[in-house]
Amino acid sequence: MEKLYEWVRQIAYVMVLISVIMQLAAGKQYQKYIRLYTGIVLILFMLVPVFRIFGTDTTGFMTEAEKKYTEMVEQIETKSAELEEEDVEKSLEESEEEQTEAGRIEVGEIRIGR
Repeated sequence: MEKLYEWVRQIAYVMVLISVIMQLAAGKQYQKYIRLYTGIVLILFMLVPVFRIFGTDTTGFMTEAEKKYTEMVEQIETKSAELEEEDVEKSLEESEEEQTEAGRIEVGEIRIGR
C-alpha cells in the first residue's frame, strides 16, 4: 500500500511540474512539443508499476528520462529568455527611431541672401 501512495505522489508531482512548465512556456509554438514530451514522461511514470511486476529495472530508464526532460526545460527557458531580451532590444530600437524621427524638421529649400 505504501508503494501505491508513493506512486500516486510521484504522478502528482509530475502533473504539478507539467503545469508549471506549461505556464512558463514562451509561446504557443512550443506548447505542442512540451505537451508531447510531458505526456510521454507521464505515461512512463504510470507504467512503472507494470515494469516492476514483470521485473524490469526502471530506475536507470526513469533517471535518463528525467535528465532529458530537465535539459529540455532548461533549453526552453533559455530560449524564452533570449527571445524576451531580443524583443526588449527591438522595441528600444524602434522607440529610439521614433523619437529621432519626431525631433527632425524636414527642410525643402534653403535660400541665403536676397
